[in-house]
Amino acid sequence: MHDSTITNDPRIIASSNIRTVNGVSVTKTYMGVMARLFKSGILCEATPYIYNYGPTPELTVASYQECGGGSYNSHGFVRAWNGTAFNTYVTFPSNPLFTINGPTARGAVDEPEIAEKTLDDGRTIGSGAQAESEADLPDLMAA
Repeated sequence: MHDSTITNDPRIIASSNIRTVNGVSVTKTYMGVMARLFKSGILCEATPYIYNYGPTPELTVASYQECGGGSYNSHGFVRAWNGTAFNTYVTFPSNPLFTINGPTARGAVDEPEIAEKTLDDGRTIGSGAQAESEADLPDLMAA
């Protein structure tokens, strides 16, 4: 099981989590998490993959970056060892958190459309928000 959350206690924290269904601990390095924070639909920060360093039933990784006023949400990637390789999954996006250089509030906020496109040299550019796997991430992030 996996999910992502975003809070503002006391600052913006984007977290991604993976856990076993039955609460049984898995072996060292069997789970990995990459937390990703988006502001107004554009990737603001992504942590490297962090793997469990010992037996555990759960692993949470957080990003603490703030990128100015706007609408924030979180959705990351998680990995689970299947015995021969890692299966990678994208978490569901969190509900948005909106800030205007001050207190934050939850609510529905219209996200700007970030056009995904291919440059003349073949590199792709986009927000990365719709990526279902690492292979789907654009070469360059729109800013």
